[in-house]
Amino acid sequence: MQCIAITGISRRVCEDIMEGNVKTIEIRSAHNITSLFQADVGECIFITHVRHFDLERGVTGIITALKSKEILSHTMVFGRDNIFEEQEMTVARIRLSPSGLGRVKGVVSTGINMPTVVDVERIVHYLAR
Repeated sequence: MQCIAITGISRRVCEDIMEGNVKTIEIRSAHNITSLFQADVGECIFITHVRHFDLERGVTGIITALKSKEILSHTMVFGRDNIFEEQEMTVARIRLSPSGLGRVKGVVSTGINMPTVVDVERIVHYLAR
């Protein structure tokens, strides 16, 4: 099955997703936000702790379904004396429903301004590889 990949998520957050303890995740990395722009509610999302440039065949992660997403922009203004600076950051807040573990069979697409899509197989307990 093909899923949109979200990479570089900490192992602790991945464990919390599998246990069902995490309700909402805030994503800040540009490549993951680009992928989430293309994702629709109900679509398959593959979450892994592996960094984007290390994503390849054999990488394991969590297969989830996207329950909701929200793309936000934060603006922060810093000032001291007569100097003011403005910083803008885009974040994506997503809610996920985990369905099991998966392993990447191949990377379908990746690149600038393109979602990262992987072909994933579900890991079952009797699969010995």
